[in-house]
Amino acid sequence: MTITKNDALLVVDVQQSFCPGTNGSLAVEDGDGCVKSINAVMPLFDWVIASRDAHPDNHCSFVENGGQWPKHCVKGTDGWDFHPRLDLTSVCAQTFKGTSEHQDAYSAFRGTLPLTHILWALGVQRVFVVGIATDVCVAATAADAMEDGFEAIVIGDATCGVTKESTAASLKTMSKQGIKVINVADLF
Repeated sequence: MTITKNDALLVVDVQQSFCPGTNGSLAVEDGDGCVKSINAVMPLFDWVIASRDAHPDNHCSFVENGGQWPKHCVKGTDGWDFHPRLDLTSVCAQTFKGTSEHQDAYSAFRGTLPLTHILWALGVQRVFVVGIATDVCVAATAADAMEDGFEAIVIGDATCGVTKESTAASLKTMSKQGIKVINVADLF
C-alpha cells in the first residue's frame, strides 16, 4: 500500500497512563509494545496528528466521581505525557480529549481541534489510525473517521488494546463495519 499526500496518520493516546512500562494507572496489556511500530510508520506520512487524553483532576470518567475508570491522563502529570520512547518528530499537530470535567471523549475527532475540517482542508482522503486502546479510543476514532467521510484504515499491529482477546475482537468488529485493518508490513 502506497502512502500519498492525501493520507493522514492519527496517533491515538500513546500516553504513560496507558502503558505498564511507565507504571500507568490505566495500563493496557502490552501498552508499551506498539510504540516501536508507531515510530516505524510515522515518517511515511506528511500529516501526523497525535491525540491525548487531557483530563482535569475532577473528571467525570474517574471512579471517585462516579465514572468507570481509575484516575488517568490528568493534564500536567506524568501519566498525561506521551510514552517516553514515542518519537514525536513527525507530529505536526495535537488534539486533546476529555478536557471538560463533565464530558468524556474517546475519539480524536471529538478533541480540541476541528479535526475533520483540518483534514478536509489538507485534502486528506484516507485516515490511518494507530495507538491505544484498540478497543476503546482507536475504534472510536476510526469509526468517526469513516462517519465523517474518510476511508478509515487501522494498522492493527501498531495498536494495543485492553487485552489480546478484546483487541482481536475489536479489529474483527471494525473490519465488519467497513474499516480496513492492515499491518505495518503492508506499508513497506
